[in-house]
Amino acid sequence: MNRIIPFNQHLNLLYRPRTWLQILLLGSLLAVGYALWPAANCALGACSVKDKWCSGDCSKQCSVAGFGLIPADTYNGRAPCRQSGPVCVQNFAPDVIGGNCNNATNCNVTELNPGTFNGENVYDRLYFAGGVRYFNVGACDSSCNFVMQANAKQATCCVGANVCTPNYAPPSVNIANVIIAPAHPLVLGQDPDRLGITISGIEASGGKDTTCAGGQQNITAITVSIRLADQTIAWINGPLAQRYPGARVLGSYPIRPTLTTTGLNTTSATTRFHFDPLDPGAYNVTITATQGDGKSTSVALPVPAYLLDSTITIP
Repeated sequence: MNRIIPFNQHLNLLYRPRTWLQILLLGSLLAVGYALWPAANCALGACSVKDKWCSGDCSKQCSVAGFGLIPADTYNGRAPCRQSGPVCVQNFAPDVIGGNCNNATNCNVTELNPGTFNGENVYDRLYFAGGVRYFNVGACDSSCNFVMQANAKQATCCVGANVCTPNYAPPSVNIANVIIAPAHPLVLGQDPDRLGITISGIEASGGKDTTCAGGQQNITAITVSIRLADQTIAWINGPLAQRYPGARVLGSYPIRPTLTTTGLNTTSATTRFHFDPLDPGAYNVTITATQGDGKSTSVALPVPAYLLDSTITIP
């Protein structure tokens, strides 16, 4: 037979110290369980698809990303790059572009807010490489000129993710396909057609990323410097001067020829140029390519200029 406990006896239980201790312990267990519930969910893989893309164990979360950049035009009264004495000052604007990740399967930035900044369409700064999206912050090159496609940052919405910082190799200069015309150039004073020397087929390529999932720097500048070789100067001032009294070095060096260059601010550029050799002998042509991160590579191209000579013999 069941025993019925009067209601007032239930109330009496609340006055027992042991009852309150049990309630306190139960509440503590519930609080701890609630706090550990998200971690337990993560351990069970119960986080969102986007968060799993950031980290398989749900230890990182996706949220809106933001970017700073060097504006392509005047901003707050300052140009993107300005010379201050020997220093080039970059007009960097921090945290001015917000990013959204609207793809349910990954955390790549798909939308910029605002899509324009300072009148510039900043979507032109986004690019894909190896399935990852990058944002070009911009940079100032060695001549203090603004380059938009430089200083790339991984455009991800992952909070706490290990963002890969690209490390670009130096640029390369290819002179394997160089054409020197004419094939046997004469010094200008002996050339009846005054052809001089034209050099074409110089190719420069930006360095590729060696640490992240692809990417390549743009070539921002190509320069050429021409000098007369030291051994040629010694030959002109020595044996040639003895044979032809009064012979001397006629040209002023270095020569900085005018270049015709295509492909600047892209990953590959080519150039050609012309110069008139006043002195016979060997010329050292130094070609330097510079990319968006400021790294440069120089190669030397030997170019000859011939002297018509004759030997008079007495019978």
